Amino acid sequence: MSNYMQQELAFFCRAFLSGVILTVSYDILRIFRNVKEHTVVFMGIEDFLYWCMAGIFLFSMIYGENDGVIRVYTLCSAGMGALVYHKGMSSLVVRGSTWGLMQLGKFLAFPVRLIRNWRKRLKFQRDRVKIFLYEQKSIQTIRERIYEKNGKQKYKKNKEKDSCKGKKAK
Repeated sequence: MSNYMQQELAFFCRAFLSGVILTVSYDILRIFRNVKEHTVVFMGIEDFLYWCMAGIFLFSMIYGENDGVIRVYTLCSAGMGALVYHKGMSSLVVRGSTWGLMQLGKFLAFPVRLIRNWRKRLKFQRDRVKIFLYEQKSIQTIRERIYEKNGKQKYKKNKEKDSCKGKKAK
């Protein structure tokens, strides 16, 4: 086989691998979407950014390997690589990774749930103490007012007694 044919075959294989890499990166995006729900707008932004990066990746690969000459077989080999991976392992990888990340999320959510429950209980107890102290404070102010009134009344009674004694003494 001639040197030129070997270079073209290697370029074909690299283009094929580029298609696989692009599909794997989109699968990562699909896994991310399966784990966490997204709005339509956010999904549109993600897809736009993905295709911009895919275009830059393919252009740089073609420019670096083939001096920027876009050949039909290059795009076909990238498409074949994407198709072979998508029809073969893609669904298994996406389902398995999504399941694994969901299980990991559940496992990691358990301690968070415990901490959240304890935080709620402590907050409830703190609020009960605040209410209790507030009620005690209001009872204390009521008592102070009552004692203050009683104190004034006693003072008035003592004054009246003193004035009555003073009149009798004169």
